[in-house]
Amino acid sequence: MSLSNLIAIICAAAACSCTSQYMEIGNNWTEVNERVVMIDTCSVDISSIVLDSVKTSGGNAVYAGIRESSYWGRMALSSYLTFKLTEDFEDSSTPEYEEKVIFDSLILYMVPDSTFCGDTLLPMTLQAFRLSETVELNDDEELYSHSEFGYDSTPIAEETFYPRPFRGRPVEIRLSDELGQEMLEMLVDGDESMEDDDSFREYFKGILLKGSEPTSSIMGFKGQDTLCMMKLYYSTQDYAEPEEHVLDFHLDSTYLFTHVDADFSGTYLDGISGEETSSTATGNMAFLSGMCGICTKIGFPYLNNLRSIWDHCFAASAELVVHPLPGSYCKQNYSSLPSTLNLYIMDENNISTGGAITGNDGETLQSGSLTYDDMMFPENTYYTYDITDFINDQFGKIGVNKQYLQMIDPEYGYTLDELIIPDRYTTDCQIKLIIKLALYDE
Repeated sequence: MSLSNLIAIICAAAACSCTSQYMEIGNNWTEVNERVVMIDTCSVDISSIVLDSVKTSGGNAVYAGIRESSYWGRMALSSYLTFKLTEDFEDSSTPEYEEKVIFDSLILYMVPDSTFCGDTLLPMTLQAFRLSETVELNDDEELYSHSEFGYDSTPIAEETFYPRPFRGRPVEIRLSDELGQEMLEMLVDGDESMEDDDSFREYFKGILLKGSEPTSSIMGFKGQDTLCMMKLYYSTQDYAEPEEHVLDFHLDSTYLFTHVDADFSGTYLDGISGEETSSTATGNMAFLSGMCGICTKIGFPYLNNLRSIWDHCFAASAELVVHPLPGSYCKQNYSSLPSTLNLYIMDENNISTGGAITGNDGETLQSGSLTYDDMMFPENTYYTYDITDFINDQFGKIGVNKQYLQMIDPEYGYTLDELIIPDRYTTDCQIKLIIKLALYDE
């Protein structure tokens, strides 16, 4: 917007504003002529940034599947699962006992956690591969979305089913009978690989769980050790009736992490890298993805134009309003909006300065206060932030002293939530900064 247009808008608003003889400046009451004008046409620039590394270990969810989207391209998630030795087996190595132990099945048991993205009306195929390389944490005791470990090329299980994330029904995938029989025999024989967790993990390094074509969705499962496990079923035969048993090999959450393969080919994100990419290069939109580690940078390029009009002014209030792109979320595109988004302060080189946008207590991070309208009125779905202090601090700042805001999902690396934000060059639901500007004469 040109400076002349800005002046015209402010002058029109000022003609309708209230006038007061007194206002509080600092801790002193000063006699002034004061006017308040509201400006909702301040320019807001947005861009997308891909984080260098996205930590995915330390979470409590197992993700697997494939999703394709016109906005996000193809995203495939796979999880590395490591298990603890069962504590349920009662050791007995007598020949009679060995002869009467009968293997039944080895099952991968998982409980959905209600998170998903993609089209769950279509069937999902999950494959389980036996790891050939032991999962080890990095030097920083973490694992990341790009971390990988070797696995056998032939799956030990494949299961096709219709995903029902909200029903909470367990998904049970039958693993290789050969593997289950081998585990049971080793337990009965007292093999040294069955002595403790470390020995067991050296023998059975774990499972890579991944989606297989033509899967069209990604599902999340609960990653707690009692809700994701291998269950080995067997029976013992004596002179009476057979007695059924089950051995639980609980998930070792220490080594649980998600591997992410994202292909943005053919989308607005095609070619995006760790460098900042302006919304003007991505279809007049900025992107935010928790699992892909994409955040949004927000800047206010012409704030100082206000100071060029009035030497004595400050923001009585400044509200940032962020609308999601209509048609890009929830039932319309099988993708959920983040319930919480935080704002952090960063410099021109996209380096965090340690500051954040907080509430009135100065400590609690603002969440965006998502207002959601499920009646298909996109203008009524938005995030809002009070950034009054930040705007006042930015008046007069130029060059390296100028600061920006980073919008990020606090659960990035552990969530399927996504957000697409229209920029100021779009006609509907564009991002806005609404300032109530107090003008005064000394």
